[in-house]
Amino acid sequence: MNKSIGIIILAAGASTRLGQPKQLLIYKGNSLIFNTVEIAVNSGCSPIIVVLGAYGNLILPEISNLPVKIVENYDWQEGMNTSIRAGINTLQTTQ
Repeated sequence: MNKSIGIIILAAGASTRLGQPKQLLIYKGNSLIFNTVEIAVNSGCSPIIVVLGAYGNLILPEISNLPVKIVENYDWQEGMNTSIRAGINTLQTTQ
């Protein structure tokens, strides 16, 4: 039996304390979310699931060309546990 290792990247938060989408901050020429997803893609793990919520419409263009599964968490305001649940549910149906 060949087992694979998946990655779930949580990017649904509103970054209220920062006052702007943390996922879109630039580091070394790219957004944090792009850098994070690129590292995950290069790890060889599969599948890679990115959970979006607040600012999803702004974050999606940053990663839309990368080989990941995008999940929209419409309940992101209820806490991180809803994003974890959305990622795990997608992981279970993807493998």
